[in-house]
Amino acid sequence: MNESEIERLKQRAHREYAEEKARIEAQIARLRGRLDDLESRHAARVEAIRWMSEEAGAANTDESQPESARARIRAAIAECPTVLTRMDVESTLASSQNGSMPSRGVIVDELGCLVAEGYLSIAVQGRGRRPTLYEKVGLSLEE
Repeated sequence: MNESEIERLKQRAHREYAEEKARIEAQIARLRGRLDDLESRHAARVEAIRWMSEEAGAANTDESQPESARARIRAAIAECPTVLTRMDVESTLASSQNGSMPSRGVIVDELGCLVAEGYLSIAVQGRGRRPTLYEKVGLSLEE
């Protein structure tokens, strides 16, 4: 190899490096834009869940009943294992027989509120016939 061939190879390597660097930087910019979009949508969902939990909390406070459905659900969750499903909560409520059984929707809403409040976390998101697995974060459910 002579000097001119070496110089051409250096220039080619430099050009390829610059092209690859520009391609990667453009890809990073696109991914950052997508990440910003996902973060803003996530924040909006968290705020909506927080708002709905506040609304549901206001709607679920019934002073005429000594033990509201919300309190019974929380007590049932306290008796469940660390990782639980909605069905675990339902079976615990059914076995305790404290008043009428709350509807499935009320149980799911309360689980969502507890996730929003930080008492539970979603360990595995449910899909199809697989139930969502909730995990106790370690905070007390006592109000």
